[in-house]
Amino acid sequence: MRAPTFRPLRYGETIDRAFGIGVAVLVRSAALCAVTFGPAFGELFAAAALASVAPKVPLALVLVPAGLLWFGLAILGLGAILATLIEAYLGRRLGFRAALSSGRRAGFRLALLSLLFGLLLVVPAAVTVALYQAAVWFGHNVYVPFFATPAGAMVVAFSIVPFGLLVLVGYGFIGCVGGIAFVVCVAERSGPIESWMRAWDLAASGRRALRTLIYGSLLVFAAFAVAFAAQISIAFLVGEFPWLATPAAIVDAATSVVTQFLLLTFNYAWLVVYYFDLRVRWEGLDLRLESEALLPGPEVQPA
Repeated sequence: MRAPTFRPLRYGETIDRAFGIGVAVLVRSAALCAVTFGPAFGELFAAAALASVAPKVPLALVLVPAGLLWFGLAILGLGAILATLIEAYLGRRLGFRAALSSGRRAGFRLALLSLLFGLLLVVPAAVTVALYQAAVWFGHNVYVPFFATPAGAMVVAFSIVPFGLLVLVGYGFIGCVGGIAFVVCVAERSGPIESWMRAWDLAASGRRALRTLIYGSLLVFAAFAVAFAAQISIAFLVGEFPWLATPAAIVDAATSVVTQFLLLTFNYAWLVVYYFDLRVRWEGLDLRLESEALLPGPEVQPA
């Protein structure tokens, strides 16, 4: 894959380039997922099975080490896939071992950044759950007769539904900034706090916030649409052909794994493209690369 022409991209061009590099690294990304996420999930399921058949063994003694191992392998896979996508967008091919080595070097920083990102999501998640519980209690205990009327249904449609959409858009925005922070962590080899601050400065300052909000919303709704379409398709097949109920459970699990893999690859492909687009727009990365290409190299002195 040759290096792209760096210039400010329109929305459609960003998606097109992201799809291109996602397809280009799909096989390598699948191999990296197989050697990192595959053993991670397998080990976690084995630990859960052991805890179920050996009730005398403390659950924490089995699941905590399994969860830590799963987290470490998942971070290794994420770092390797990010390094592969970054190099692919720059027109360079990163080998399998080199990708795993890049993921290992960035692993500790990515793990800390993941924990930081999770803590940042705790507060809005808690507020969302509290507001939802309050709304449910208020509806069941105060306005149940009113909500049963057409006017009450309109109140629900014009209050709760927009609130849910607003929550999804907010999570899309924060998730987009957090995803760029992961790209920054691998591309610039910066620490977790520096990566988050850099991503916020790149994607959430001034007019950039609106663009990030639009992209983040598209990512969230695309992920929901893909997962929902897969589940509806399986439910339809089982409803039409009941004898598929047992194989459908296996197909459902396999579909979930494939869906998550595709979302991981193409979401981060888009985030890589958006990261470089932001640097072109606000830091003049294209002009700097052109000036470096025009500069003469060092003169070779005769021996």
